[in-house]
Amino acid sequence: MRRNYLANQHFQLRFALELVAVVVLVPLGIWVNYYLIGQYILIDEGLLTSKTSDWDTALILLNQQWGWIMGLFVFSVAVTGFCVLAYTHRVAGPIYRLEQAVCRLAEGDLGRETRLRKHDYFDNLATDVNQLERHFRDTLLKLQITTQSIRKRADEIDEPGTAEAAETLQTILDQYQL
Repeated sequence: MRRNYLANQHFQLRFALELVAVVVLVPLGIWVNYYLIGQYILIDEGLLTSKTSDWDTALILLNQQWGWIMGLFVFSVAVTGFCVLAYTHRVAGPIYRLEQAVCRLAEGDLGRETRLRKHDYFDNLATDVNQLERHFRDTLLKLQITTQSIRKRADEIDEPGTAEAAETLQTILDQYQL
């Protein structure tokens, strides 16, 4: 059972802080500005006095400005939704591309590098997948050269078993797109 919940501290903390900033701070900032502007309007209209409590101020503001409050609520939800969508795009896009890269590797396509956008997450994982692909491709190229050398040597010494083994190896190597 795993007890270390911060496996990648840098990523997890950055992800959590950015998500909290979007989900909490955007609506909070909008509402604080509205409250302060609303208070100013209510004082200007003479509906508030210096003895009016904060709770009474909020009730008067709600009573007088409920249409604006609902509009602000919808605007706040829309802004937050857009920010969350843009933010999750930076997570979902790389996951999709990395899944495609792994599928390409499984199919034997070793010719393309996985690239992510500038501000996407998981760039370190994409680098590791690219390194794995390069290592696998280099290993297969060396094996292909060795197989050609074995086939050439088998033809020179007229060894049928070795030539057949070299052909089998070449058939396996031909499955990969280097």
